Amino acid sequence: MGINFPPSPTIGTLWPNPAVAGVPQYTWNGTVWTTVLAPPAFYAQDSAPVGAPVNALWWDTDSGVLFINYKDVSTTQWVATSSVPAVDTSNFATKESRLRNRIVNGAMQISQEWGNTLSGPTATLAYYPADQWIALSSTSPGTVSTQRVQSRTPKGSIDRLRFVVAAAKTTLTAGDYINISQHMEGNITADFMWGTAQAKQVIIRFGFRGPAGTYTLAIRNTTPDRSYLANFTITAGQANTDTEQVIVIPGDTIGTWNVNEARSMIISISFGAGTNSHGVLGWQAGNVTTTATNSNGMAATNNTFELFDVGLYLDADNVGVPPKWEIPDLAHELRRCLRYWHRMQVYFVFSAPGTGGYGGTYRIAFPVTMRTTPAIVRQSAGETNIASTQDNPMPTHNDLFMTAGVAGNCMYTFNHIASSRM
Repeated sequence: MGINFPPSPTIGTLWPNPAVAGVPQYTWNGTVWTTVLAPPAFYAQDSAPVGAPVNALWWDTDSGVLFINYKDVSTTQWVATSSVPAVDTSNFATKESRLRNRIVNGAMQISQEWGNTLSGPTATLAYYPADQWIALSSTSPGTVSTQRVQSRTPKGSIDRLRFVVAAAKTTLTAGDYINISQHMEGNITADFMWGTAQAKQVIIRFGFRGPAGTYTLAIRNTTPDRSYLANFTITAGQANTDTEQVIVIPGDTIGTWNVNEARSMIISISFGAGTNSHGVLGWQAGNVTTTATNSNGMAATNNTFELFDVGLYLDADNVGVPPKWEIPDLAHELRRCLRYWHRMQVYFVFSAPGTGGYGGTYRIAFPVTMRTTPAIVRQSAGETNIASTQDNPMPTHNDLFMTAGVAGNCMYTFNHIASSRM
């Protein structure tokens, strides 16, 4: 069937005008009508565009596949331009989750309990030189000490943890160990999905300074009955200089890893341990923190180890590279630490109207909601006419009940410590 072009066209006249989907468009060049070669329409959306012209291109933003709107003899349909399969994005991590450092106080900025106070030296050590970081040792008759110190790191942080051998122990017994650890809450690591078939890979990075030797990073579950070991080596040329260690850890598909306020994992860096703590590289059953090739960090007096700028990141996209290190915001990091431990100075004054037995309950509100109902310690208490006290803590506050011994003015002052450490 012929086309009824308009009579007496001028140069540049288009027909049909406006264009009609699926119908070729022509232009008059002064002699003949010629087809207009226009680029195909292009769409980028998550569903097939409605009313698109023939030969239009559509990129499916869900699957990543490019389609063309193809017309055959009797139908028009979207046809994939290649056999590339749709991409399953269900396991992809959001940018925020990939960049978020799961370690609490990774730059050692917060040290509420001890500040920069030096521990020990002692053979048996259990000391928090900074919030959430516990230094542990059992190496009698050798002794060690630890503290937070101010020494600029290569990435700009101010603080680091220092661990010093005060008295050497050249041969470790089976039960000896020396390490620095952080216990992590299940709410922080729940999206790792460990203990399931969808367990995701993670990356840990940390700054380390120490004598030449081989040392071990360990990750254990809360029981603990699942352990992952990875060695790292300080060469002679790196001895007693700042280094950065980056270790990729495959997700554990078995074992129990808590996903609530309970402890989910223990991350440890060991400077030495006896045979009771030895395991093999990789995932395994049991509670182990070092391999048989781990050096004895207690071998020489004044051996010094330092830890700084620690980060743990979800690596669901399996890139194997940690994000750029960022020093945490101090106020934000303090609030994270207050969830596990804090100390407040409290001062109460009240008047008892009668003789003994007068009492009252006083609520002490916490600065943040704690991980769980905390243990309460009252230190350096000073009191006047206080007969008895009783703590009734909750995660958000502590209700302190006090009774007066005699009628008259009563006073009670103390350091109020709340701890929900794991």
